[in-house]
Amino acid sequence: NAGYQGEISERSLQALRSHARGAAVRSISRDRALSQIAERFESNDLKAKLLKGAAMDSAVYPREAFRLGCDVDMLVCEKDFERVEGLLSGLAENIEKTPGRPATTAFAVEKTFVINGPVRVQIDVHREVTVPHVFPIDYVAMFARCETHPAFDGKFGRLSDEDNLLQFAMHSFYDLQMFSKQTVDACMLMKRGQIDWETLIERAQTYRVMLPLKYLIEGVRHVFGYSPPGAVVKRLKLHGARKWLAYRLLTKSPRWLSGPGPGFRVRQLAAQVLLSGNVRGWLWYYSHYAGAKLRDFWFVLFRG
Repeated sequence: NAGYQGEISERSLQALRSHARGAAVRSISRDRALSQIAERFESNDLKAKLLKGAAMDSAVYPREAFRLGCDVDMLVCEKDFERVEGLLSGLAENIEKTPGRPATTAFAVEKTFVINGPVRVQIDVHREVTVPHVFPIDYVAMFARCETHPAFDGKFGRLSDEDNLLQFAMHSFYDLQMFSKQTVDACMLMKRGQIDWETLIERAQTYRVMLPLKYLIEGVRHVFGYSPPGAVVKRLKLHGARKWLAYRLLTKSPRWLSGPGPGFRVRQLAAQVLLSGNVRGWLWYYSHYAGAKLRDFWFVLFRG
């Protein structure tokens, strides 16, 4: 604060200090919760992979400058997904996002748990990192490439730098955010200097993430002035109607598609298929999702 005390009001400095203290308390609470979860998972031969901010904290962001965040995301393999609730019993409460709709709940790609206490910690346990089939990810290969997370005595893993960057790209544009915490994370990850760019491009092509990756890297360049090698940027130069439509959808949408509500959902669904170009996978996923909702409709109807 010393270099800015003459330029920032005392009221603003007090607000910043209060925010920093609150962030530190939340970080300590998250670490404590993760240590408790790690012990349970290790004793039951389950090693989860931390995602997003939890993956970056203590690995890319230094421990004394922890990555801010409100919850913890982690990935487990499909065979372990149904075990998680039992393993966390007594420690965390399972929060159903679609109560009373068993088919939709079973179709979900994540489970949400809450550890209550002085500071509430939310844990989102994923079996997929994004919408299934829209981005065709090889999870066996992804798990094989994972490395050990440097914190928590190595009891958690983290995705490779290339897979983390692709996951940031998919997640940002699923949420229709041209700039988000993932943009900052991507910049820090690229500046780390351990990205294998050739591997990244090949994997982005396989997983249909070229367009989201392009927009993510353009965002990093525009905001932070950092860009990968010129040969990589050249390979990311995409042309055609799909690129133009996706850009218009993300940045120039009519007002009725921009705010909360059905319009935003329409825009989100359209962005997914435009960003990946995978119409077949998109139709497969959402036809099955609609089937789950229809089963729930009959379930509620007959139960009533």
